[in-house]
Amino acid sequence: MEYDVQYGDDGAPETVFLVIKGGQEVWSNIDSQVILYDTKHGTNRYGMKLGCFVSIDSTGRTRILAASFVSAEDAESFTWAFHKFLERFGCPRVLFTDSDPAMALAQKNVWPLTTHLLCTFHIWKNFWQHIHPLFLTNDAAWREAAGMWWKLCKLSDVSEQVTFDDKFDKLVELISRTATVSEDKIRDRDEWLQSLKLRKKQWAACYTSKHFTAGIASTARAEAMHSAISQFSNKCRSILDIVLDLEQMAEGQQFKSKMATVDVMLRSAISQLNLPPGFKSIQPKIGSYARMM
Repeated sequence: MEYDVQYGDDGAPETVFLVIKGGQEVWSNIDSQVILYDTKHGTNRYGMKLGCFVSIDSTGRTRILAASFVSAEDAESFTWAFHKFLERFGCPRVLFTDSDPAMALAQKNVWPLTTHLLCTFHIWKNFWQHIHPLFLTNDAAWREAAGMWWKLCKLSDVSEQVTFDDKFDKLVELISRTATVSEDKIRDRDEWLQSLKLRKKQWAACYTSKHFTAGIASTARAEAMHSAISQFSNKCRSILDIVLDLEQMAEGQQFKSKMATVDVMLRSAISQLNLPPGFKSIQPKIGSYARMM
């Protein structure tokens, strides 16, 4: 097992980085080289947060390449983990994370040439948290504001860059005009909205669409991976136990990916068979039978 450990002044492990078996081979065959990184709490007896480096293989399947365990979710810990990924895998072209500023700083420190994009789902959750309370007595205005935000988020026409700021300002104006809370709260939310506007190139589709992301717009695949990990991770387990289960999960993903590749090859070969008219109806089933053989 390939791993590195960073120790604290008291000699206890502070950060751990591990390469999942087969991860480097998967990475070498991925053209997009997009990484999703997300952390999860409560996975082990040491209280360290598990972070998974996840990507998408050529068959469109989610693959876990490496993992980190950090005692503190700060820039120093993420910088160390990103350095270790750089040593083993190289620099990714695109990185998806949530809006964690510590991760953003680590990316700038270690992967300055990587395009850092933000998970639209996490931004939506923050939008709900900051903006929805302003409309508790005006549901129609909330639906209008939410619809305006989603249009800004999803509209991928590059020409929309010209009008993005104007449309965003109209969203801010709508919120200020129709919100049913005090002006102080509206002012606080305006500050958050302006910070979101400054990061527009990291989440608005009219900007992010120029980058090849293999169809990814969020860290949902990494979160789905964490959801699967929840089946065998808890506060009583050791890091080694979790990593062994991660590698078993990775082997299962590799098998499914190989079977998907075989299916594509079989369908292509079978589609070229010159079968008699009476056999055309069973042609789609031949591939499944051939794969089992």
